[in-house]
Amino acid sequence: MNSISIIIKSMDIPSAPDPEVKALMPRIAFFLSVIAIAGLGSIAKLLNDYKDAPEIQQKIWFAYLTSGLLAGLVLALILVESYGPSYFLIGLAGLAGFQSVQLLTWGALSLQSFVERVFKGGPKD
Repeated sequence: MNSISIIIKSMDIPSAPDPEVKALMPRIAFFLSVIAIAGLGSIAKLLNDYKDAPEIQQKIWFAYLTSGLLAGLVLALILVESYGPSYFLIGLAGLAGFQSVQLLTWGALSLQSFVERVFKGGPKD
């Protein structure tokens, strides 16, 4: 008996108490992998954007990672129910994470210009 089998036998790995929960485990794993790949895509974009910077601030790391994870979450919530688990969605999640910061920047600039147009002609004191 090798040491790995002894370690595995000594560990008490809980099994899913319900067959329905056991059937959901692969879908949950796929859902989490889509979100993780999107997060990795956003980190790849961060490292590409700041490759010449000697140090990257924590708020920049947080912004890139948050936008990537949110893009993966939205993608997983919308498309997994429609198309089911597929390798195409995993690749799409990587691209979504990679471009998520640019999409959020575009949305913020659009919102800013809209607010300026709406409130520019507002009442003056």
